Amino acid sequence: MSDYRGRSAVVNFWDSWCLPCKEEMPLFNELSSKYKEEQLTVLMVDLTDCQRETMDRAKGFMADNDYNMKILFDNDGTALINYNIIYIPRTLFIDKDGNIVKDHSGEITEDELKSQV
Repeated sequence: MSDYRGRSAVVNFWDSWCLPCKEEMPLFNELSSKYKEEQLTVLMVDLTDCQRETMDRAKGFMADNDYNMKILFDNDGTALINYNIIYIPRTLFIDKDGNIVKDHSGEITEDELKSQV
């Protein structure tokens, strides 16, 4: 996250096999298209375990749905551990100083996403 200091960010943890994750994807895609990255950074962190979830599956899912969000891959579980991810989807709202100001567990609604941004 140090690369994004000075910008507000929305960070979503997901997997392509997760039904609630799939349901909320259009909201994040719309959000990432609405704002320039300098205004609001939307980061989609795929929890890649290289078994059930692979980079190719995640990339294919994004391409098949014409999603153009920035994807980061947690191939070694570092983000999973550092952010204490127990279940997904999970969305963090981070302010310009790098502080988590809201932590939303489970599928997010359009109203909740808009109110936090």
